[in-house]
Amino acid sequence: MQTSRMDPRRRRRLASGLLAGGTVMWLFGQVGPPGCDAVVAVTYTPPVVFALASLAALGLALSLRSRATVLLAAAAALFGALTSGFEVHAAKPATAATSTAPALRLMTYNVDKWSAGGASAVAKVIRDADVDVVCMQESDSYWWMHGADERPEALEKAMPDYRFFGRGENRIATRLPIVRTRVLSAAPGPGRRPMVEVVLQLGEREVTVITVHFIPTLPTVRVSDDRGEARKADLSGIAEARVAQADRLMAHVSSTQGPVVVCGDLNAPPASEPARRVAAAMRDAWTARGNGFGWTAPDRMPRTRIDYVFVRGLAVLDVRVIDAHASDHRPVTATLAVP
Repeated sequence: MQTSRMDPRRRRRLASGLLAGGTVMWLFGQVGPPGCDAVVAVTYTPPVVFALASLAALGLALSLRSRATVLLAAAAALFGALTSGFEVHAAKPATAATSTAPALRLMTYNVDKWSAGGASAVAKVIRDADVDVVCMQESDSYWWMHGADERPEALEKAMPDYRFFGRGENRIATRLPIVRTRVLSAAPGPGRRPMVEVVLQLGEREVTVITVHFIPTLPTVRVSDDRGEARKADLSGIAEARVAQADRLMAHVSSTQGPVVVCGDLNAPPASEPARRVAAAMRDAWTARGNGFGWTAPDRMPRTRIDYVFVRGLAVLDVRVIDAHASDHRPVTATLAVP
C-alpha cells in the first residue's frame, strides 16, 4: 500500500474505518445470537483476517505524523491482540516441574486420512514428540486409499510399543496400562466419529482420556443421529449440531469420576459456542499454558485454532503446537500431572 501518496486525512479515516469495522464485526461474533448464520460466519472467520486488518491499520497509523499516530497505533495493537488469539503465559512454576507426581505426555492429532505421507509419516511425528498417549481423528481405513501405508494397521505396525483402541475414524494409542475402554455416541455427529474413551493407569491414579471429532463446517455436510438418519444442514444448523455434541460430551464428563482429558478436533474456534461450553466445564490447556497464537489448521500456513486439549483435575505443565506436516492439521502436545 503506497501510503506516502495518500492524503494524511484519508489515511487516518481508512485506519479508523478498518478498526471500527473490524471491532463491530468481532463484537457481533462474540455477543450476537448463536443461531444466526451471520454470527456463525463471523465467529468462524479465521483470526488471521482480523490480524491482517490490525496490521494494515497499524501501518497506516504509523505513517501519520500527528497526535493521532499514538492513539491509532495503540488501538490497532489492542484490536490485533484481542482478535488474533495471541497469548503469553509465564513459564511453569519450578514446584510443578519438580513434582514427584508422574507426568502424562499427550498428543491430539487429526491425521487427515493418511493423505500427507501415510501412516509412516504420522508415526514419525508421534515418535519425535515422545508422547505416552495419542488421540487421533480421521484415522480409519478409506475405500479410496489403496496403499498399504494408508490404513491404521500400518500405524500399529510402525508403533509396536503402543496399544491401540478405537472405533471408526477416532482412536487412541498409548504406552500406559489400559484399565478399561468405551465407545460412546457423539450424535448428532455421524456414527463413524464416536467419542472414544480409554481409562489409563498413571502411577496410582486412573485418568480418563476421550477423543472427539465434531461436525465440520462444509456445504455438503450431513448431520446424522443415533438411528443413522441424515439430513443436510445449513451454516446455523451445523453450528447447532456442534453445540448438541458439546452438550452430550459435557454430560458424559460430568458423570465421570477422577481426572479427565478431552482431546480432539472441534472444528470450532475458541470464540464459538461449542468450544465455550467445553471450556466452561474444563480447562483449555492452551489458555492455561500456551504461548503464541496456537493456530493448528491448515498445517502449512495455519490461521485458526480448532484442535484442543481440555483437562479436569490435572495440572497443565506445558502445551505446544508442533510444526509437523504429516496431515493438514498440526498436532498439539501437552504435559499434564495430577496435582
